This record gives sequence, structure tokens and C-alpha cells, in this order.
Amino acid sequence: RGIEFRWWQRLALMRLLEFDNDGHLVWVDALLSTARQVGKSVALRELALWRISPEGRACFGGLEQLVLHTAKDLAICREIQRPARIWARDFGWKTREQNGHEEIMSEAGDRWLIRAKSAVYGYASTLALVDEAWGCEPRIVEDGIEPTLTEQEFGQLIFFSTAHRYCSPLVPVRRAGMMRDFGNPEASSLLLEWSAP
Repeated sequence: RGIEFRWWQRLALMRLLEFDNDGHLVWVDALLSTARQVGKSVALRELALWRISPEGRACFGGLEQLVLHTAKDLAICREIQRPARIWARDFGWKTREQNGHEEIMSEAGDRWLIRAKSAVYGYASTLALVDEAWGCEPRIVEDGIEPTLTEQEFGQLIFFSTAHRYCSPLVPVRRAGMMRDFGNPEASSLLLEWSAP
């Protein structure tokens, strides 16, 4: 879409989309933590759009893609997806803008859905995005999202977050687990942290 990524966005997106020699995603889950207002939402938006694009679908064996996007509240999801819906309409893709059921559908039928954190159950997503993850409870992910990813050949769960003094246990516990596995060649979790000096 002509987006000029910052250096850290390019690096983060390249790492998130690494494939092994067998053609499988290296990272099953990832946590991307940044300072505020550095482009985290742009990276999330472009990743979601790419995943449902023909180029993205081709990278995943031509399999139908379903991006499920939730956050601490729907307003954040709407704000991130809004520019993408405008672009998608102009590009000829279908969009839906009903309260709580916003989505983008590519010509091939791949979709990017935004849902409230309490409405993530039952979707067989290939990419699950949890934005402002500091404000989400672990049960949303453990009970609602992760079970839908287990049978997906290219399933991936990515947390996007900043630090917050009122955070739930979700981000600190996930981060601690990723730090424990740091350097383990069998690890399938990626921790990306970036902030200004």
C-alpha cells in the first residue's frame, strides 16, 4: 500500500514471518512490545492486510486465511482497521461495518475480523492478533483463541502491547516464559521488544 516502514517495523515483520526449511512458520506465538506512538498499530494493520492478500495466501500454501483481531476494547481494533477498510473498499474488497462485527474480505474470501475479547470463541483463525494485550485476561487467550489455532497448519498468535501499570497477568507471564526459553533452539515463541533510548 506504499507504506514506508520504520527500520524496527521491517525487522519485526521479517522475524514474525520467518519460515523454516520445511516451509513452516518458525514462530507459533510472539510478543511485540514497544513504547507508545512508535508505529505498533501500523505494523499490526499491514501484517493483517498482507495475511489476507493473494500474496499472503500464496505464502501459506493457498489455504484460506482468517485473521482474528481483538484488544482490550473494540475502539482500539476499529481505529487500527479503519484505514484498512477504506483502502479495501477502494481496492474492490468487501467490508462490513456493523457495531462489533467489522471485517474486511478479500476477493478470494480471506477475512480480517475484529471482535470483542469476550467474542473470540468459535473462530478457526490462522492468525490471531491481541492488541494492547496488557488489558486482556489470560483466559481470553487460553480458552478462546489458542484452541482454535491448534489445528491450523500455519496458525500464529501475536500479542502487541505496551507496558502498563494496571496490566493483567497475560503479558508478564507470557514474557517470562519467552525469556526462560531464550536461546533454546526448539523454542517456538518470539519476543520482540523495542523502545526509545
